[in-house]
Amino acid sequence: MNSATSWQPTETLERGHSSDHAGRIGPNAILQVFNALEKVQGRQEATRLAHLAGLAHHCTQPPTSMVSERDVVTLHRTVRTMMTKSQGDQCLWRAGERTANYILANRIPKPVQVLLRLLPAKQASTLLLNAIAKNAWTFAGSGTFGFTTGKPATLTLTDCPACDEVYRPDERCLYYTATFQGLFQALVHPDARIEDDLSPSTNGRVRRFVLDWPR
Repeated sequence: MNSATSWQPTETLERGHSSDHAGRIGPNAILQVFNALEKVQGRQEATRLAHLAGLAHHCTQPPTSMVSERDVVTLHRTVRTMMTKSQGDQCLWRAGERTANYILANRIPKPVQVLLRLLPAKQASTLLLNAIAKNAWTFAGSGTFGFTTGKPATLTLTDCPACDEVYRPDERCLYYTATFQGLFQALVHPDARIEDDLSPSTNGRVRRFVLDWPR
């Protein structure tokens, strides 16, 4: 694959029975990491890290459907362990931002986006949270997603390996934080912020993301 071509998902995700997608995540969680790696380190380094992770097949043949959450965990963890902390964090944050941009460009109908932007932020956030929950099967893997509405609102991922096995309980879950924040900034409030609740009570099993925005 030449350097002028980015890794891009071309999948049409189809939902079957709930058990069909247990332990599987949409391909953006891999492809956008490759794209972010290329921006930060160049294509050669992105391909090298894919080989180190045992995921070279995803470079030569980009996935077009849901991928194993084990592949996602392995790639994200490889990025964090084989790069400097600042580079790895930057890569996973960019990957989350790119995933949000992909969802906006390809998954949420433009009339719906216009409507959300016209609504008061609290109402828009409630609608968007419900939409995210309905599509949690594409990103939560074997974990579960939940939320509470209000200001602030909360999003939770429980027993999600892509969080629990990549980040310590006292570390921000960068990929998901950036993805959620990108969506809420685009559709609810340009200054919306997602902050990880890193309180010890979660014990790493529950990742709680707190959503808020200026009045």
